Amino acid sequence: MSVEEQMWAVEGDSWSPSWADSADEELVREYGIASGGGPRFAVQDPDRPVEPPHFERSGDVWTRSEATARGETVLMCAGSLLYDRALERMSTAGDRHEFRSLFSRLRACFESADLAVGSLGAVVADMYPPMSTIPPKYVDGHYTNAPSAFLDAIRYAGLDCLALSNPYNLDAGVRGISSTEREVDAAGLVASGLGRLKNPVFEVNGIRIGVLSTTVNAYRTEEWITSEGVDRLLNVHSSESVKTAVDEMKAAGAEFVLNYLDCRSSENSLDLAARKEQAIISAEAGVDYVVCIRPPLVSRRIVHTTADGRKVPIATGIGALLAGPKNYLDTPSAILRIVVRRTGEGSIEVDDSYIPARRFRLYKGLANAAVPAHRSYNPDFDQDEFADTLRVVGERLGSEIRIDPSRTVTIDSDLRPQITPAEIADILEVRFSRSDVRSLRQKMHKPVTVVAVQKEHLVDGCAAVLAARTIAGVVPGRIRPGDPAAAGAAMAIAKEPVPGVPTLIVDDPGAAFIRIASAIRRRYSPVTVAVTGSAGKTTAVEMVTSVMKSTLQTLVVKGNYNTPRGGARMIQKLSDEDEAYIQEVHGGSPGTARVASRMLRPDIALITSIGDAHLQQLGTIEKVIEAKMQIADGLEQGGVLILNDDNEYLRVQNPSVTTLRYSTSDPNADYAARDIRQHDDTVEFDIVHPDGIASVLMHIRGLHNVSNALGAFAVAHRAGVPVHAIVAGLSRYRTRSVRQNLVDAGGYRLYIDAYNSNPLSLRSAVSTFCDIPVRDGARRVAVLGDMGEQGTKTVENHTSAGEYLAGMPIDLVLSQGEGMAHTAEALRAAGAEVRHSESVDGLIADVRDHLRPGDLVLFKAAGSVDLVKNVVYPVFGKVV
Repeated sequence: MSVEEQMWAVEGDSWSPSWADSADEELVREYGIASGGGPRFAVQDPDRPVEPPHFERSGDVWTRSEATARGETVLMCAGSLLYDRALERMSTAGDRHEFRSLFSRLRACFESADLAVGSLGAVVADMYPPMSTIPPKYVDGHYTNAPSAFLDAIRYAGLDCLALSNPYNLDAGVRGISSTEREVDAAGLVASGLGRLKNPVFEVNGIRIGVLSTTVNAYRTEEWITSEGVDRLLNVHSSESVKTAVDEMKAAGAEFVLNYLDCRSSENSLDLAARKEQAIISAEAGVDYVVCIRPPLVSRRIVHTTADGRKVPIATGIGALLAGPKNYLDTPSAILRIVVRRTGEGSIEVDDSYIPARRFRLYKGLANAAVPAHRSYNPDFDQDEFADTLRVVGERLGSEIRIDPSRTVTIDSDLRPQITPAEIADILEVRFSRSDVRSLRQKMHKPVTVVAVQKEHLVDGCAAVLAARTIAGVVPGRIRPGDPAAAGAAMAIAKEPVPGVPTLIVDDPGAAFIRIASAIRRRYSPVTVAVTGSAGKTTAVEMVTSVMKSTLQTLVVKGNYNTPRGGARMIQKLSDEDEAYIQEVHGGSPGTARVASRMLRPDIALITSIGDAHLQQLGTIEKVIEAKMQIADGLEQGGVLILNDDNEYLRVQNPSVTTLRYSTSDPNADYAARDIRQHDDTVEFDIVHPDGIASVLMHIRGLHNVSNALGAFAVAHRAGVPVHAIVAGLSRYRTRSVRQNLVDAGGYRLYIDAYNSNPLSLRSAVSTFCDIPVRDGARRVAVLGDMGEQGTKTVENHTSAGEYLAGMPIDLVLSQGEGMAHTAEALRAAGAEVRHSESVDGLIADVRDHLRPGDLVLFKAAGSVDLVKNVVYPVFGKVV
């Protein structure tokens, strides 16, 4: 009797769970407390909603349901997902399972991809016994059978496609192949390398990608399956079979073919030389990228030049991402991030990198968890905890592939020791006292951990700057004389000696802080971009970042730290690996943009707009113009200033530096938008630039955002980013959080743009808001707080805002604040419907009482009003 027949005979009805009989149930009903009357297990709820699939099949092609970019696809390629007895035992309670926790730390990684692929080395055949119930001595050969709940967890992790071709495809015979194919599809996944639809082609963001899966070894092919079945249902690796599959995929439109090449064997798995040999067969047969599967090995990523001149990357081993707690625990693996782009000439280019990963026996309360060793995908990433993983994976993959340059930098992360006390003394042209020199000893030539100007930034070994003020004004949380010694500072910079700490005495510690940062900046040579403006500068920074990071390792901080003080702290994060550095610049106080520019030495400076903002500090629009234009004062030799020519104040500026201009209305500008078409939440337009015309699609609303995109395009083009990469980067940009974010909340549609407000940004927001279609029977309602920093023009500008709003298709205005009282008065005078409240509580009550389900609601106010926290959250919850 064959193993398949034995298992079929054993199966019977015994594997269908039979809980209690009627007598048990009667006893539970009479005496039990809570459902079941027994212990509760942390198990996977069988009724838990299945993660919706990203792809739907139409003919021969699987199409992503929602495009995420134009002309660019990000692939994430994971190594082996090994299912074994130990994994089953630790994840099973009765006939229930909990596998999702194993994958929970991987979701951020895989969900960031447009197409995520992994290798599953098991069949999925629930009609056969679970692995852990059959002693190995009763199994004739290899037997790996995962439950369908394991596939649910894989989809939960964010994977889209499973490479299934491996030596053990016949562990459950032909019935097992059919079951695996069916269960994979039911889980919202796509099967590759096994079954009737074994060679899938995916359409992602306008690029068609074939995912091939082949195995060098295949067992039981003569015992359990016909030769026709082998050809129809399996993918055994050979030059002929791969070429046939590639030809079929290209006939379906595939422009890029990836092959997962399984190199396992129950006896002698392929060594490195043999894996290379087999991978080269794939490359010569037309494959564009080869991923070798040979768990748990992580080994060299190489490039093979084919006979027809193609350069084909080959990852000869990326390890085992997941297995039971007894197999390969603590061994590292790699997740490949492969970016596929269509160039302007129509060819395909590939840029790959890797994300290290490892499994922990216990990580943050999760047993046997697979965890990315990368800050962008792991919020709990600790450099020391993952140091060995980073080193080992990097050494094994080799120098021909880099670690994924994606990163999220906060104001407090990624600080690097940059400069020694001796170097600081030279920069400031002052000397330590003899006693301080003796106190410092070897620390004189050891880099300080950070140069800090605020108490919260003091750390052991830092240089503390005791500055009450900088060019931007009073330093919040400034360092007091007793703070440096208490924090373990290595030195201080102050107007007088600091108790217990070697001190450099200077006249102006704030200016000294900027001089030190300037010296650090000059040690590095990234393409540096400085962005300022009365409105749109933060959005422009985000757009520039979306573009630059696609091809350059880019340093930019998360959040708004645009003063010279914030820039000086950012500069301390620079490294030799940084290829681009983007810094928002505050120009709202006299001289701040000039100081920042001279410190940053930008190659490119961008001004998005000038309007009535920062009047409280600067007084007049003429002073605002002067302050913003100072961003050009520190341009590097050969640097360029980029101006928004649609802005009435920037249009008339004639600076003495090289200047480029962009416009949505003037076709003669250096960068001009034309044929602008708004479609719900996307906009398409063409950009006429010095080298030609680019067609752009973005997930934005409003002409002002088209303008911001033009500025970002000009910056990236000037920085040398290829046009097709700029287009792809812009197409990936999304509005977020409290800026221009349209969200649905309990039947209401909220357009939240409450990051800041001034006359220019208010008009842009209202114009965009009024272009959003409203549903039948719904209204447009504007919830408004004061515009900020309007100085002597507070009454005038808030009154003008009311006159403007009165002419817009808005059904109701709810307002609050001293400035908005003048807006409300102007609205009433024009016959518009408005309710004004003197307090935030009153505004909350008005929002609750006067909104109707279906209404489209704008929230707009200065950042100091904190409209989202004070009004949106109390009414709608934390929707952003």
